[in-house]
Amino acid sequence: GLQTKLHGIRAGSLITVTAGSGIGKSSFCRSIATHLLNQGERVGYLALEESMRHTSLGLMSVAAKKALHIGEQDRKELTEIFDNTIAKWNLHLFDGFGSYDPDLIYSRIEFMAAALETKIIFLDHLSILLSGLEGDERLMIDRTMTRLRSLVERTGISLILVCHTTTPPNGQSHEEGGRVQLRSLRGSRSIGQLSDAVIALERNQQSDSGGNATTVRVLKNRHSGEVGVACQLNYDLNTCTFSESETDESYTFDDF
Repeated sequence: GLQTKLHGIRAGSLITVTAGSGIGKSSFCRSIATHLLNQGERVGYLALEESMRHTSLGLMSVAAKKALHIGEQDRKELTEIFDNTIAKWNLHLFDGFGSYDPDLIYSRIEFMAAALETKIIFLDHLSILLSGLEGDERLMIDRTMTRLRSLVERTGISLILVCHTTTPPNGQSHEEGGRVQLRSLRGSRSIGQLSDAVIALERNQQSDSGGNATTVRVLKNRHSGEVGVACQLNYDLNTCTFSESETDESYTFDDF
């Protein structure tokens, strides 16, 4: 569904992925990253909320279709999976868990792009990047997004940025299936304005069915202008993978 609307991941693009807390933004990004790595792409991954070990296990779990981070695992099996994934992939990880100096993170992204010739980089997530700064949140986000946009233009990379949503002033929360809009992006409108594409994930965590069905919605698409619901995803906790299905939800321009 995303391929149909966005027509692929293009060089020099800034793509923002947003959703409420716990909806599955990181799992979604790991799934895309694993697919790209299996296709031979050179990928950089900066997961600022977790260690490199956790990131590696997450990516390996998607590739092996097994939740390697849960329970005890056989060392021989883990080694075999590692040799067929992390050891073979063109993957660069950022060892910065607990260190959120924005200048350091910017320089690492530029190093990955220029020195390591990394074409696609994931940055998860914007709020952690800002935690190393002091001052007005909106102004900090404006400056940060401008720097990230400049970095993307200068290096020609594709940057996939994870961003939280703000709490709706009224109505249904995003953690309970509330509709995500561009104005839902947390902190500043510059996030949506400077992004080439914005992808929102919507899921009701409290539904009777377990809250498994996730709606993938394109909120902005500078390339072709095609927006709206792209598809629905179901996540399997045992295999750490998504299955995709089409949706017949209709939408109008008044929705955006």
